[in-house]
Amino acid sequence: MQEWIYAAQKLIEYIENHICEKPSLSEISKHIGYSPCYCSEQFHRLAGMTIREYVFRRRLAMAVVDLRDTDISIIDIALQYGFSDQSTFTRAFKYAYGCAPSEYRKKPRPLPLACKKMLLEPFLNKNDGGLGMSISKPYVRVDT
Repeated sequence: MQEWIYAAQKLIEYIENHICEKPSLSEISKHIGYSPCYCSEQFHRLAGMTIREYVFRRRLAMAVVDLRDTDISIIDIALQYGFSDQSTFTRAFKYAYGCAPSEYRKKPRPLPLACKKMLLEPFLNKNDGGLGMSISKPYVRVDT
């Protein structure tokens, strides 16, 4: 199990480094040396979402930052983050955040953004001052 957690973190790093290139599940799984089906199942079990959902949420989060912090056109942001056109991006944005990208750009407000998943957490070893990694506590969903 612990070996898979390291592989899943490697998978996440690959996705983050290639997020705008639309990596396929077979490309991602080849990179870490597991079958696409196994990668998909294990990622879902550890991260609580599918790889596709993770990529979608991260692309939207990156698009939000670009909308807020740059003057790049909305269509260029949409295409940069893998949306086929501006209307597809606008529908996804509205679904996720309840407003259109153009509305958000005019009047930015705090939005819940999907951050990079960390299945491993770095720590400093007090004995030798070196850097190590520990397994993150699993995500626990609390419904109220």
